[in-house]
Amino acid sequence: MIANHTKRETINPNRIEQQCEMSSRVAIIILNFNRAKDTINLCTGILKNLSSNYSVIVVDNCSDDRNELIEYINSKNGFVTNPPEFFEEVNNRLFLINAVNNLGYAKGNNLGLRFAYDKHYSHAFIVNPDVIVTNYSVFDDLMQVFRQSKGKICAVGPRISAPDSSHQGPIYYRQGIGLIVYDFTYPLSAIFRIIRSFILTKCYGFYSVYLVIGCFFALDLNVWNDFGFFDENTFLYYEEAIIAEKARGNGSKIYYAPRFSVFHNHVYRKSWTKGNLIYRKSEEYFKSKYLKHSSMVNRLLWISSEYRRMLSYPKMKYDNVHKTHSDASN
Repeated sequence: MIANHTKRETINPNRIEQQCEMSSRVAIIILNFNRAKDTINLCTGILKNLSSNYSVIVVDNCSDDRNELIEYINSKNGFVTNPPEFFEEVNNRLFLINAVNNLGYAKGNNLGLRFAYDKHYSHAFIVNPDVIVTNYSVFDDLMQVFRQSKGKICAVGPRISAPDSSHQGPIYYRQGIGLIVYDFTYPLSAIFRIIRSFILTKCYGFYSVYLVIGCFFALDLNVWNDFGFFDENTFLYYEEAIIAEKARGNGSKIYYAPRFSVFHNHVYRKSWTKGNLIYRKSEEYFKSKYLKHSSMVNRLLWISSEYRRMLSYPKMKYDNVHKTHSDASN
């Protein structure tokens, strides 16, 4: 169904005029898969705390708990539909699109994004159901970055706090020569990055990065339509890196705004994902389709990564011991 919608090569001036007349409405896309309660809590908080300028578009990936969502949407007088019928013109703040099967992250979110684009929303948020928003002004704060910055902006992400007290992302450097230089000049390169980030945050509140984490970020729908939204050849993983490459290709920026934050109730287990067949398939697709590095560059990336890992091992060891003692004292 998605393939039937052809990519628009240029931004339509009439669409820009329509958006100005509609006060630049913002869509919040929530992709649900068997997390109806979390999704409902998010929807309730958004509708209660944000202005009518914001609408919620829930995409259900053929979940077992879909009926809970349907009952909730109906109780709020929302609009429930199934592809490809969802392009009917409806003036509402709450929508539910029922996918015919589990489409994965990219295809599922694209249903919501294309719906929002066709209904003339100017911007959108991607929000995972397991994200907890403690301060709803984060939506307005990130939208303000689009107004303050000059040039094309692909996406803006906040600080993502995790249950283990760590921060998830952002990623500062592309896998390439820049990352190789960073690794081989570590730890001086890390000190320089920290100082640069601190100064830019103090001065502007945000700065450019390679990618932000996909559980919560804001995006410009015109820019995304220009490069074709998420790449639907991945089911899960590497979506953010692919978007970073698309942004790089069309000259748009990705910004990180660490003054604003949300809580992601999820811990990434690298040892598990590395052995996951879906992860490896997405990684291979990303590298072959978007990076296209020579075998020499790939070899240098591996060597530089191992070099930095060796130098940073004492710090990681100290952090783990400190965290263990902290957890024990609590």
